[in-house]
Amino acid sequence: MATTTMEEVEVIDEIGCLPSGAIQVRKGTYYQKTVTPDEGETTIDEEGNEVAAEPVVSKTLLSNWRCVLQLHDEDKANEILGDEANVALAHWSNFPALETPDLE
Repeated sequence: MATTTMEEVEVIDEIGCLPSGAIQVRKGTYYQKTVTPDEGETTIDEEGNEVAAEPVVSKTLLSNWRCVLQLHDEDKANEILGDEANVALAHWSNFPALETPDLE
C-alpha cells in the first residue's frame, strides 16, 4: 500500500524585476501531499508500457503574500529569497550603487 505524507511548505511563486530596480516577490504557503508507491509497484505509461510507479506530489494553497525588495537590499533579499537571491543580485548589477556621504 502506498505511503502518504503531508507537510507545510513555503514556495516562491514569482520574482518580478521592476524597471525601478526593486524586486517584487510573491510567496505561498502550501500543504504538500506526497503519495509514494510501494517498492516494485508499477503503472502503465502513455505508450502502454509497464514502468516503475513514481511518487505523486500535489499542493494546496493555504496563504500567500507579496513584498517588495528595495534596490540593493541584499540582506532582505537573502532573507526572503534564500537560494534565489542571485536573481535579485543579477538584476541590481544593472543599477549603480548609491554612494552614501562620509559624515566624519
